[in-house]
Amino acid sequence: MGAGGRYDLKEYLASRYGTHVLSTFGKEDSALMRAGKTHGINFNLGRRFVNSIAAHSALEYALLLKGPTVQHELAELFFSSYFEGGENIADKKVIASSLVKCGFSALEVQEYEEQLEEGSLIQMVLDKDNRAKRSGIKSVPHVVVSTGSSTGTNEVEVRSEMGNGEISGILRSLVGLD
Repeated sequence: MGAGGRYDLKEYLASRYGTHVLSTFGKEDSALMRAGKTHGINFNLGRRFVNSIAAHSALEYALLLKGPTVQHELAELFFSSYFEGGENIADKKVIASSLVKCGFSALEVQEYEEQLEEGSLIQMVLDKDNRAKRSGIKSVPHVVVSTGSSTGTNEVEVRSEMGNGEISGILRSLVGLD
C-alpha cells in the first residue's frame, strides 16, 4: 500500500487482474482508452487507487437526501475527478467540495460527515455490497448484458442504474453498443 492508503494504479491492477493487464495499460489502442476517447474522457494514468467507501457513502447520502438525479450528478463528478483529474476521492475535503458543487448546503455536508463518522452510511454501503456479492456481482459499476434470449431476439440490451453520462457511455462503448 502506498502513501496515505493509496495504491499505485499499475500495482493494484496487476494484483487484482494479473500482470498480463499491464501489457495494454495506457496504450491508445486498448479498448478502454478508445472508449474513453470516444466519450471525451482523458484518463489520468498517474492516479492512485484509493478506498472509495467514503465517496460511495456520499452517493448513498445524496440518494437519500436529494434523489437519484443528484446522486447521478455526484457520481459523474466523482468519476471525472478521479479518472481524469487523479483526485483522491477518499479525501473528506474533495468529497465535501463535490457535495457543495451538487447543491448541498454547508449544514448538509456537515450532516454527511457526522453520519459517515458515526458509521451508518458506511454500513449502508457495506450492506448493499454484501447483497450484490450474494447476487454474483463482483465489481462496480456492474452492467447486465442480455442477448435477448428470453425474447427470442438477437438484440443486445445493457441495463444499469447509471443513466446517460460518461460512466454509462464508456460501458456502452466497451460492449460495442456505441
